[in-house]
Amino acid sequence: CAKLTTINLGSCRNLTDAAVIALATHCANLTTIDLGNCTKITDAAVIALATHCANLTTIDLGNCTKITDAAVIALATHCANPTTIDLLRDLDHCANLTTIDL
Repeated sequence: CAKLTTINLGSCRNLTDAAVIALATHCANLTTIDLGNCTKITDAAVIALATHCANLTTIDLGNCTKITDAAVIALATHCANPTTIDLLRDLDHCANLTTIDL
């Protein structure tokens, strides 16, 4: 999937870190990914995306309740031109993030 730039996996509640890590590893040209409501996703998946997909500009992590500061820091550190990092569908579901990230 070398030419894949956009993928919508939103609301795939059984999507695992392993699947996202494999995607990140093999689809380095991703610019947009929707993982909103993928409740099993953790920092490991987001860090893999940030590390392998340097052109990532848009990522939806709304209601990904297991995401912490580490994932947001990785996106800010590794992605050259992030334009949209959506974390806020419901602030109550972002309990693992500090106000620095928001």
